[in-house]
Amino acid sequence: GYDYVPYNTAGKGPPNPELLKQFPLVAWFTGGQTPLSDIEVETLQDYLNNKGYLLIFGNKLGSDIGSTNFYKNYLLAQFRRESQSKTIEGKFRDVIGRGMLFTITEPGEEIKPLPPASDSLRYSGGESAAIKADNGTFKVAYYSFGLEDVADAVTRQLLMDRTLSFFDIDLIAPLISSKVPADSTKFPINTSNVTLSLQTNEQAECRVSETAAEFDAMSKFQSTGALQHTTTVANLTNGRNYTFIATCSDAFRNRNSTAFNFFIHNRTFQPPQLQPITDIIAAENETITI
Repeated sequence: GYDYVPYNTAGKGPPNPELLKQFPLVAWFTGGQTPLSDIEVETLQDYLNNKGYLLIFGNKLGSDIGSTNFYKNYLLAQFRRESQSKTIEGKFRDVIGRGMLFTITEPGEEIKPLPPASDSLRYSGGESAAIKADNGTFKVAYYSFGLEDVADAVTRQLLMDRTLSFFDIDLIAPLISSKVPADSTKFPINTSNVTLSLQTNEQAECRVSETAAEFDAMSKFQSTGALQHTTTVANLTNGRNYTFIATCSDAFRNRNSTAFNFFIHNRTFQPPQLQPITDIIAAENETITI
């Protein structure tokens, strides 16, 4: 299963864009009402521009916002007409639609996919009822009918399962290894700069801070974005224990953290240097002061 957070726009208003960015997938159900306000369109557009994944159901989206940039360039659809059919057929061998045939209680809208989108479901005797797309920046699956209008519970579950499989969401945070310096490392006096490095098992962006902080508020590693990550912390002073928190985030915003702990000495540990003395000749029982 998937963890999720329900959000009702009717009671709370449009969601904060920063809230949506915390989630790899947003599932939006219009419920047959006025589908999307201008603020909601802007919020979803910003979310998709930041590599979001959107699953959206709406039986009036085309007639309401079909002429907008969002509908054409983000939902990647062209509104064709209101459908008269309540029978939906799956596209042969499609990852979502294969083998599906079901009815809905209320007809939706016929749509046409725009490149790079492709259709997954079609109205019987008509055009597309569901399309999907991956343009390299975001993924979207758009159903031009209401999920609540699919009367059969098994069919609803199958639609959701296959759609989530299309999104192929990674829920595992990057693994962090090979930290340098090792915990409790002690650096010599007057060490003012220390290079921090670590490895991840997948491409990630790593950031660092001296105190606990939100990821966006942390400082980006000077070299990051692949598997090896390094950065230098500067202006260190003698006689202090330091803790730096590093957090690494993958493309799905799965995050893992680790801490670097080390100490800068405030004194040297060189043995004393003995200076030679000249030979002294002393008589028996004579006291010598050095």
